[in-house]
Amino acid sequence: MNRYIKFDSDRFLKDSKDWSRQIEELELEKASITEIGGAGEGMPSGNTISNPTQRVALQRDEVQMRINRIYDYQTCFRFAWEMIDDEDRLLLTGFYFAPGYIYDFVRKWVEENASNTQYCYRAKREALQRFGQACERWMELQGYER
Repeated sequence: MNRYIKFDSDRFLKDSKDWSRQIEELELEKASITEIGGAGEGMPSGNTISNPTQRVALQRDEVQMRINRIYDYQTCFRFAWEMIDDEDRLLLTGFYFAPGYIYDFVRKWVEENASNTQYCYRAKREALQRFGQACERWMELQGYER
């Protein structure tokens, strides 16, 4: 969560689209880490770990920590998504997850709400703010320090 300490709801929502793919890639990376090394691997140098088994374990642990961090992001996302109301979810879905052009979503939203474009973007900012507050609440509950 350190990546989002100064919480940026916009970036968080944009990044959320890639989390599943990132987990798959990291799982493949973790599976590909083996104890087989090249020539000279058994020779210790400097402060490096000389035991290939330990080195592999550390590499796999590092990858697993990155995977767990993404799982935390996903859990935070689900928590915050449940905390906001339907109108906020509709706006955020339209701006971040719906296929097509944002302009088309905004035009449709303006027509359905008998409103104007400026109000739609203001409503989006407010929805982002509420989503961010819910994410920060989750972080507090998990013990993440600011």
